[in-house]
Amino acid sequence: MIDDFCTCGGPITRSIHVPDQPQDSEQCAACWYNQQHPTTPLLTLEDLVSPRLECAWGEWLIGRLVDWHGHVVPLVRCEDGALRLEVTLHCRCGAESTPFYAGSGLHSGAWPYFYDKNGNYLACIRDQEWRCDTCSAKDDAHTRAAMGALLLL
Repeated sequence: MIDDFCTCGGPITRSIHVPDQPQDSEQCAACWYNQQHPTTPLLTLEDLVSPRLECAWGEWLIGRLVDWHGHVVPLVRCEDGALRLEVTLHCRCGAESTPFYAGSGLHSGAWPYFYDKNGNYLACIRDQEWRCDTCSAKDDAHTRAAMGALLLL
């Protein structure tokens, strides 16, 4: 759940704890990290846009931390050889997903395309919210009840 927004526009999610970051911090995880580690700042999504970057710096990039929309995530090499961001999503109830692997594509700079570790495409998450199985089932039951009530009218 997003509690507030940082001055950079990134989400402040106090339910997601970044090691050593105070729970009452008024900064997103990415801004806090950069302030604490000025000699090794996070890479930005714009830093990763160059197609030549992977060829020239591929091995050096693996394991580097990246600011993915205010979240600090590592850059990893997937089984298909592509460099992707290892992302864990959080449900509004606080539950965590298993890792997904975000890649760029048509929407250059956004990295909204999700893959599994083997490189199989799963979904585009633009303007979407991940929900755990419990919350998804509750929402589905609520939707079915609302549709049933509409049919009775």
